[in-house]
Amino acid sequence: MLAKSGIQCPDLDLKLITIYILYLINSGFLKLPKRVRLPLPSYLTAQKQSLFTEKQVQEFCTGSISKCFGEEFAIYDDGGKVKISRMPNTHLNLVSRVLEVKGKCHQIKRGSSIIAEYDVPIHPWYYRQNSSATVPYSILMEIALQPCGFLSAYLGTTLLYPNQSFYFRNLDGCGIIFKDIDIQGKTITNTSTLISTSNIQGMILQSFNFQLVCDEEIFYQGEASFGHFSPEVLANQVGLDLGKNSLPWYKKENTLKLPEIDLNLLTQESRNKYYKINPNQPHYRLAQHRLDLLNEVKIIAKGGKYQKGYIYAKKNIKPIDWYFKCHFYQDPVMPGSLGVEAMLQAMQIYALHLDLGKYLKSPRFIQILNHKIVWKYRGQIPPQHPEMYLEVHLSKIDIQAEKIIIIGDASLWKPNMRIYEVKDLAIGLVNSSPDVLE
Repeated sequence: MLAKSGIQCPDLDLKLITIYILYLINSGFLKLPKRVRLPLPSYLTAQKQSLFTEKQVQEFCTGSISKCFGEEFAIYDDGGKVKISRMPNTHLNLVSRVLEVKGKCHQIKRGSSIIAEYDVPIHPWYYRQNSSATVPYSILMEIALQPCGFLSAYLGTTLLYPNQSFYFRNLDGCGIIFKDIDIQGKTITNTSTLISTSNIQGMILQSFNFQLVCDEEIFYQGEASFGHFSPEVLANQVGLDLGKNSLPWYKKENTLKLPEIDLNLLTQESRNKYYKINPNQPHYRLAQHRLDLLNEVKIIAKGGKYQKGYIYAKKNIKPIDWYFKCHFYQDPVMPGSLGVEAMLQAMQIYALHLDLGKYLKSPRFIQILNHKIVWKYRGQIPPQHPEMYLEVHLSKIDIQAEKIIIIGDASLWKPNMRIYEVKDLAIGLVNSSPDVLE
């Protein structure tokens, strides 16, 4: 009925609607075939005391920071003279509540920690829009990193300089997935700990470790460093190459003139080939809608610095792109995690175009377990930049009977400046089955 009425519901509304439908089913007001009873999500059956409720978290995201952290933070509320970065909101807000914080405001000490929870909707947008029922790596990154920003704000990090605006940016990080868990309808617990903090003129640098738990199992953990930067420091960033315009590999080092395959992903032919669901292989395709992150791709088989394969890709940036409103309120920049997702998508296009999954009956893309991915950011993409472009140097393509593993190193540019670098990016292909790649 909702679809026929044309109503557009965000995930929060979908969660409430789903809860109501489940209640009607389990209460007997709605009938399912064979007396099927659907369990309620785990976060509806457990009552927990919260240090910060969902409402307070939302205040930090888009409302009054002082209503979340107290009157001392009123200097950052709307109408104030100074600003700080918020947590991502709406589609990218992946913190439901904070259960515990060890540490006190103005006591920014190693060992301060936070325990936060995220209630995953029954069927969240990032599952619906992915090519298969797998949580995108970018979403894992956001779930892992967002409580670090909350803890940093709670400790009053920026109150050291009450007359200075600061913007919070991820600088470095690494993560390892230990288990492939279907997180839909479950609660994820994040424990993050401050492991270092330092002040340099115009910026405050902090590092954290994080650990995600679902179904009482650790399934993702790693470390990340961040900086609180003044507007002046952000305006003078020099990227990864100290201000030099480092060109992509294909423009300067394809000396053997290896054949280049150019793909326009906006054409109907490409949409049918790489995005449309094939009933026989429904998951052997690219993600769509919010997770559709590339417009053009260049493939050079056997190219790149490892001579295993090379991908160059571009995306046109528009001020109306969905993530700018989500990340962040009054401080719009493209999430670094979506830059990483775009790199992974470029690797998926390579696999699809070369049909690396041709020996599998019904391939699907998966995360690689027990494998460390390392990222570094030295800049960001604001709404006014017209494009981003990236490259991936494949370092390994391991084709086995039941799985394919693809690994590579990647970089991402805003116009004339390389700003992201990711080592050991990895994707896999397996048959569409519950089996997990070990």
